[in-house]
Amino acid sequence: MQCRTVTGVTFGPRSKAAIEEIRKKHHLATMLQVMVPAGAFVNIFLGNDALKAAYNIQSTDFEMMARAMAAVPTIERAVIVRIAQLAALDTVGQESTFWREFARGILHGCAAATH
Repeated sequence: MQCRTVTGVTFGPRSKAAIEEIRKKHHLATMLQVMVPAGAFVNIFLGNDALKAAYNIQSTDFEMMARAMAAVPTIERAVIVRIAQLAALDTVGQESTFWREFARGILHGCAAATH
């Protein structure tokens, strides 16, 4: 599927609320990808002597942490699609068509502009 830019849609209050919710979810996903490794780093090193830090390094499951971080974009995409599908049901006409196409695009790997 080719990703395309949609223009000329006038958004009502329900669509504007959905857009704001998508922006918030994107921000939270971005923060999660920063906080997970930062939290592990703090847990391992902050306030610990060398022996405790060495134990924390040995007992930290970096592979599981990497898998969790790698899943964030997939989870974010699913959340955005759900918001878009609900917005399609909650609007009519051109707005509803926009949200259906938006959800379809996100499902097929298109990126949403969040600025």
